[in-house]
Amino acid sequence: MSSTALFGAFPYVALALCAAGTVIQCLILRTRMQIVRRELMECLTVFGGSRLWRWSLSLLLVGHLAMLLTKPVLWWNRAPLRLCLLEGLLFGVGVAALCSGGALVWRHLGRTGGSAGREVADTLLLGVLLAALFSGVVSAVAYRWGTSWGATVLSPYLLTIARGKPVIGLAVQMPSPVRLHMLSFFAMLAIAPFSRLVMVPVLGFHYISKLASRYRTEISQRTQAWFQRLNLASRLWPEEDK
Repeated sequence: MSSTALFGAFPYVALALCAAGTVIQCLILRTRMQIVRRELMECLTVFGGSRLWRWSLSLLLVGHLAMLLTKPVLWWNRAPLRLCLLEGLLFGVGVAALCSGGALVWRHLGRTGGSAGREVADTLLLGVLLAALFSGVVSAVAYRWGTSWGATVLSPYLLTIARGKPVIGLAVQMPSPVRLHMLSFFAMLAIAPFSRLVMVPVLGFHYISKLASRYRTEISQRTQAWFQRLNLASRLWPEEDK
C-alpha cells in the first residue's frame, strides 16, 4: 500500500468507520440496555486491567495530547534538564504501560465465552494497542528527544488531517517504528466500534437521550399549561363563552 493511501486516506477511513460504527451501534442497542450493561461489565474486565495499567495509559494519553501544543512543548524542552525529565518520565510510563498491557493481553487470551465477534474485535484492539505501546517504546529508545520532533512533525500532520488537507511529506519520512505508532492510533479508531469498548458511548447516548426526552416532555407540559392559563380561545372568540 502506498504512503499516500496509508497516511492520506486511511485516517479518514478509520474516522468514518469509528463514527458510523458508533452511531449504528447506538441505534441498534438503544432498546437493549440490559445487554449493554452486561457487555459493559465485560468491557471493564477486558480493558480495565490493573491500577498500573490504567494510570500509565492515562498519563500517556495526556502526554500525547500535550504534544499537540507545539510551542509550550518546545519552550519546555529548551532547558536540557527539563527535556531529560520529560523524556525519562514518558519513557518510564511507556514501559509500565507496555508491561501491564502485556499482562492484560495474556489474561484476555485465556478467557472464554461471550460473543465471538466481540471477542475477536477486543483481541484485535488489544493487539493493536500493544503494538502502539511497543513501537512507542522502541521509538523512544532508538530516536531520542521524541517530544521535540513529535511536536514539530507529528502534531502538525495530525492538525492537517483535522483540517481536511493532510500534509504527509514529513510523516512518511519518519522511521518505521514511528510510522507504526501513528497508524496504530487510526487502526484502533477503526476497530473500536466493533469491540466492547463501544458500550461506553452507547450507554452515554442512552442517558443523554433519556435526559433530553425528560426535558422535552417537561417543556411540552409547561407550554401547554401556559397556553391554558393564557386562554387565547376565549380572548379571540369571546361570544362563544356566552
